[in-house]
Amino acid sequence: MLRMNPLNTNPVFEVNVEGLQELAGERKVRRMFVAPDRRLLDIATDRIGAFDQPHVTEKGEPAHYAGKGIILTEFSKWGKKEAMFLMPTDYIDPEPYKELIPEEYRDRLSVHEPAQEAIKFEFICRTGCEGSMAEKAAQGKLVCGQELPKGLALGDVLPRPYFTPTTKAPKGQKDQDILIQDYLGLFRDEEMAQYLYGMTVLLHLRNKWMARICGLDRPDQKMEFFIFDSGMPNNYQQSRFDWSETEVADTFGRFCLGAGLAHDSWREMPGFDLAKFCGFAKKNQKSGQVRLGDEFGSTDDGRYRSLQDTFLGRKLMKDGKPDLAMAFLLNYLCKEFFRTVSKETGQGGYEKKASQKVVVPDWVLAETSKRNLRALLMLTQGK
Repeated sequence: MLRMNPLNTNPVFEVNVEGLQELAGERKVRRMFVAPDRRLLDIATDRIGAFDQPHVTEKGEPAHYAGKGIILTEFSKWGKKEAMFLMPTDYIDPEPYKELIPEEYRDRLSVHEPAQEAIKFEFICRTGCEGSMAEKAAQGKLVCGQELPKGLALGDVLPRPYFTPTTKAPKGQKDQDILIQDYLGLFRDEEMAQYLYGMTVLLHLRNKWMARICGLDRPDQKMEFFIFDSGMPNNYQQSRFDWSETEVADTFGRFCLGAGLAHDSWREMPGFDLAKFCGFAKKNQKSGQVRLGDEFGSTDDGRYRSLQDTFLGRKLMKDGKPDLAMAFLLNYLCKEFFRTVSKETGQGGYEKKASQKVVVPDWVLAETSKRNLRALLMLTQGK
């Protein structure tokens, strides 16, 4: 629960914590420290990470939107707790650890179980035609080897959930799409591959459902999964599925309906094997070996916008007013503001070097902070 208005807090760009080891590795937004019990203390700064490029204000100062780190932390805490309904996560209650860090960072702290290894993919589920998918649809291209309906336009609802995994590219490079059949062939454990496929879809559908109830649209979402030592305490406690094929099929159907899709649309997902998904889910329920990590439920792992904007944008698109429709359909409650501005001004993009500075207009920063806070409050406290 927020203790203050994040929009009134001073920005934090650097983090200094005496007496704790900082985890090695370059990070765009977060700083990670090792607690005495070896758990990881994650402190979110207010830096902007879009496109892996430096962002500055119109005055040439480091760009940030007010309260970013606090808002991001609250989103992630809410999202991880909700995700535990379906699977184990790396989330640990941060309260017992707050005394280890200076007071000014305590509203930016999240705590994680240390993973044995990261699964080197970006796991993405799409239920709306957004971003690069809209561009590919207009050009008649496939997405991860999957056909898109003819005439699909920006903002349209997809006919089914689209699982679109990508590589996890080095800094300054663009993640590359992976064909579904190639993705399935990259895992030694076929059941694990199916589990990550299906769980990506289930987690997104549930998050989209909850967002719709609160008056928000959630067209797509990115996730990251990690492998942990077996036998760790399992925080998957909110619900106990038996993971039978009948139960899981019913869950997929209900979640599709809640997300605004047809009940059986999930059955059209190419290459998805329900039996193998259920087989691994049963094992993982006991071992907690595969867990959801990194961001989840926040504005940094996908897009949120008002459902009103979505509906109006679709109507304008059908009425033959694409330019006006774009004003509503690109009105994301997330860092898509920065991506859009970077592209429109020619100051950013994956084709540019990561060292290039991107000037972000002051109105974008102010609007983003207000929209993200409003989205957080809508999700966590009801519309």
